[in-house]
Amino acid sequence: RGAALSVGSPPQTLAFLPQLNLNNTWIFDSHGFCYDGSTEAYCHSYRGGQFEEDESSTLRIAKNQTAAGATPGDGTTLKNQSWAIDSIQLNSNTSINNFGFGVAGMDWGGNIHSQNTIGLAQNSSLLWAMRSTGKIGSLTWSWFWGLAGYGEGARMDGSLVLGGYDGAKAKGRNYTNHINRFGKCPTGMIVTMSQIILNFPNGTTTDMLRQNSVSACLLPDFPLLMLIGYENGPYQHFEDDTQTHWLNVPGQEAAPLRSFGVDFWGMLYSPDNVYEGDMTIILDSGLAFRIPNDQFIVPEMKIDDNGTVYYNTSVRNVLIGANLPPNDQDLPVLGRNFFSSAYLMVNSEEETFTLWAANATEEMDLVPITNQKAVQTCGFTSSATPIRTATSTSRSTSTAESTATSIPEVRSISAGTIAGAVIGCIAVLVAICV
Repeated sequence: RGAALSVGSPPQTLAFLPQLNLNNTWIFDSHGFCYDGSTEAYCHSYRGGQFEEDESSTLRIAKNQTAAGATPGDGTTLKNQSWAIDSIQLNSNTSINNFGFGVAGMDWGGNIHSQNTIGLAQNSSLLWAMRSTGKIGSLTWSWFWGLAGYGEGARMDGSLVLGGYDGAKAKGRNYTNHINRFGKCPTGMIVTMSQIILNFPNGTTTDMLRQNSVSACLLPDFPLLMLIGYENGPYQHFEDDTQTHWLNVPGQEAAPLRSFGVDFWGMLYSPDNVYEGDMTIILDSGLAFRIPNDQFIVPEMKIDDNGTVYYNTSVRNVLIGANLPPNDQDLPVLGRNFFSSAYLMVNSEEETFTLWAANATEEMDLVPITNQKAVQTCGFTSSATPIRTATSTSRSTSTAESTATSIPEVRSISAGTIAGAVIGCIAVLVAICV
């Protein structure tokens, strides 16, 4: 599951996940670098597809990162890489020719960052390519994971919007904060949770945090809802309040049985001994995100040797990873399943991120975000006025201080206006699907 982009000629559709600490787009080719003994079909699904270089008539191999026109800075994270240039198609209306990207030369992300990757850091090569060709008006992008539960009504495609956001997915008031790239959070997006409420089916509630605020790092591609401390902490309170306990590794009474499937590192429970209520995460700003039970307690999702994704219904995977000692004091994480209930917008020019409660709908209302230069050069008319102006920047590594601010309530232009724009900077939608 990921953002569906097509690479090469003829187009090969691959699934990508965003990385906020990388600037370039990274693709796995036919090597895959999966674990020893895995089948080709398994590896193809695990990586979100693999790019067959020999099958693209427009592919050019680049001597190095500079020759590919890629952004410097990712080399310390991904080693043994090679570089290539080819066309990339974001949707039926938007493509980029001669786009430079990296080809992974190793399993660089393990089970945490396992798929093809779109680098969306401050100097993102994809965003800059779209901005420089007039396809978008700012280095802004937005993310909705969609619904990824089990069963009828629990699944819905998500979306990645480049150059703006989808107003139909953003509900109510919002919260904006500055990105702080110099800390323990690799994305620089930190929020403070004042409460994690368990909403029991009988209407009662408890607070996993026991009125103690906790900071958390937003990681949009992290394969769980949450990663949080256990001993005398929120996860232990979760088990105490729900009167449930994870399954143990056979022969190891103190070791939890964890998933090594698609939702990696989740805690496995018996279907007869698992929490049945919802969860509400409340930030210190008062903004609340209710997570339905079917979005964080699911049968274990795995990949078969033939590449088929299937569910192991004999267990339930609680998508809250418990950090055990000595890691129980690590900075908690809010991962991709959080973005089924939260809608995220990142503005790399202003170095800010904005959260709304997500409205899980298939309706669409794309809103472009532009800087003043784009307003002057991209041909906007009064019917397509951007809702917010960003400061124009060049590629940089500057970091803003972490302070809270706010932006106006959602105001948007119609989808028809965007779809009918032949010339001009718009917001570009990329579907997130299985």
